[in-house]
Amino acid sequence: MTSDDEDEELRRAIALSLQDVHGSPLPSDNMASRDVNKSNVNNNTANGKKESAAMIQYGASQASAPHKRRHSSSTISIESDDAGSKKQKLDLEDRKSSPARPDAPPPFPNVRGLLRKTWVFGQPRDNDIKIEEVLRPSDLRLAVLSAFQWDMEWILNKVKPTTKLVFVMEAKEEEVRKQWRTDADHYKNLVLCFPPMPGQVNRMHSKLMLLSFENWIRVVIPTANLVPYDWGESANPNNRVSGVMENSLFLIDLPRRSDGKLTARKDLTDFGRELLSFCESSTFPPYVIDGLLKFDYTNTKHIQFVHSVGGSHIVGPAETGLFGLSRSVRNLGMEVERRKALFVQPSTAKGSEVHVDYATASLGALNYPFISTFYDALLGREVKQPTKGATSNPIQLLKRVFRIFFPTYDTVATSTKGTDSGGTIFLMSKWWNADTFPKELMRDHVSRRAGILSHSKMILVRHVSVASQGDASSSRGAGSIDPAYLYVGSHNLSESAWGKLVTDRATKKLKINCANWECGVIFRIASPEQKGEELDFALCEGGSLDSIPWELPGRPYENHRPWFCMEDFP
Repeated sequence: MTSDDEDEELRRAIALSLQDVHGSPLPSDNMASRDVNKSNVNNNTANGKKESAAMIQYGASQASAPHKRRHSSSTISIESDDAGSKKQKLDLEDRKSSPARPDAPPPFPNVRGLLRKTWVFGQPRDNDIKIEEVLRPSDLRLAVLSAFQWDMEWILNKVKPTTKLVFVMEAKEEEVRKQWRTDADHYKNLVLCFPPMPGQVNRMHSKLMLLSFENWIRVVIPTANLVPYDWGESANPNNRVSGVMENSLFLIDLPRRSDGKLTARKDLTDFGRELLSFCESSTFPPYVIDGLLKFDYTNTKHIQFVHSVGGSHIVGPAETGLFGLSRSVRNLGMEVERRKALFVQPSTAKGSEVHVDYATASLGALNYPFISTFYDALLGREVKQPTKGATSNPIQLLKRVFRIFFPTYDTVATSTKGTDSGGTIFLMSKWWNADTFPKELMRDHVSRRAGILSHSKMILVRHVSVASQGDASSSRGAGSIDPAYLYVGSHNLSESAWGKLVTDRATKKLKINCANWECGVIFRIASPEQKGEELDFALCEGGSLDSIPWELPGRPYENHRPWFCMEDFP
């Protein structure tokens, strides 16, 4: 199974499943009007089922959308009359349940970074965050928003009409881009950006927010798309019993330079440099690129921005995908050889192994050679193209140290809203049934919040004492020498997301083909046992094992099977 085959299967599956994730059609993303009383009928079909353009961006399937209706997205709804004037209306009941901003927040409170799970309607508030608290719409001047799936009306309702907006979207065909730009002309404050999608590039899957305020900028790397479902809300006003989907995010607030100058590129931290490079590759508007240099990146020395730039890249000049991940691990000081040297204790003379827990919302056609290469990247090792069918690490080692968290059918079926909620959790049964699929690595992905499903993409990487293998994957780090680091971002576990290693036919050099645009962040985290001098690194708030939102060590599948979106979604 090639990554191209994976992309086509994923295209079909999501187009089918997202037509009615919430049990009712979603509001339209037709940007020519924000009148919730008008409707557009979407005549596009896939295998006889309507696609929801309000939920998903796919190139040619973006032209129209299903019936619009008012929804319970909370806070402000904006209506436009035919003359284009905007009226603001506040839903007081929704306002109580979803405040637009925290009470009396400090100017830029998260200078070291913040890790949070997203709020879910009907769940107790506990170290979570709402999209209004992320956006802070009362103070927001410019928002650059990147996502794979969109509910345009919903996200436009979350900001003031005067806020300047840049939407970074997927549109592979030029004809589709022209249509979107024509529609966007109706809004003087809205600019659209379409990252290049040549040849084999099939997904603009990255999720990123750059939120500019008077004296600071907020950089947000969420796992959520820009749809109410992913932020714990419901698109159906008649069903407000509970949200069902959780996501996660990392954010950090950076102050504007007091001297008014631009930061020289050579003086940027690794995080700042890679963020800027990714934005340039994505063809963000020049004023956004220049604007990023107006801020102070000093407080990002403890984090790394990782990405997959869509396209084919010769290894060396442009390190992205698996190669960028490996470099970022080394830059963070978390390469396996260095960590073992620091943390092997006399009582654990046999040393440690690096354990990986990968929570994902989508799986490709996996095999052990890919898992082994990916494992090397997570350890900061040199990434090499594997010999066909061979692995760079023993398979028995991978079975012991690598765990993949993906929900079983039963977990989805018994969630708050049952099988209707599984439309964005993707795995094909034919990939699972292949002899090469690493079934032994699978664990049930169960949220710590009862009845909630997860769309998070997170990787926990930690060193575990060989003498404590029985505790290696415990939820609170028993057996851990050093919890090492955490990844949060848009990458699911697939070659499409992290890149496929191939030999260039013309130059015979190694290159990486990234079928998706993706981005994320890695940063060190602490175990409950670590304190004092052991914490000589900067930690973001929430940067500990206690913030992991899913159950560890996780139940092995045993006699259960995964959730198959194509077969199981109603």
